[in-house]
Amino acid sequence: MSVKYDFSGSRVLVTGGAGALGQSTVLKFLESGATVVVLDKDTTNIHELLQQYPTCLETITVDLTNWEETAKAISQTLPIHHLVNNAGIPGPALPFLQIRPEDVDKVLDINFKAMINVSQAVAAGMIEGNFGGTIVNISSVVIFSIVSSYIF
Repeated sequence: MSVKYDFSGSRVLVTGGAGALGQSTVLKFLESGATVVVLDKDTTNIHELLQQYPTCLETITVDLTNWEETAKAISQTLPIHHLVNNAGIPGPALPFLQIRPEDVDKVLDINFKAMINVSQAVAAGMIEGNFGGTIVNISSVVIFSIVSSYIF
């Protein structure tokens, strides 16, 4: 069973939109009539989608760990009616006792802090524009699994 939604007239921001899951999300919104803004560190992977949807697909290439740059880029693409925080990276594939603070910082910067920064920027635009919207945060089930290298 396929459920259809109409997002005509809506602008949707998808972080990590150039990755596999992100591209699938972007495509579904495009097929539902939305204008989609892909925010990713490298948007070259969506070249084919850009050719198919030249008038309703925009890209922003930005490093999500740079709060100021990210917030500025988002402010220049408002209004955003719907946000999908999809960007994320896996944790280090290292034995538990070899994980360094900078490894943890990188994961937190992208998977958690960037989600807060992007959500704040989009929510501020929703409030300023006096319209409702949605924010969806996607996470991985990996956080619920035991990684063998962490067992000692």
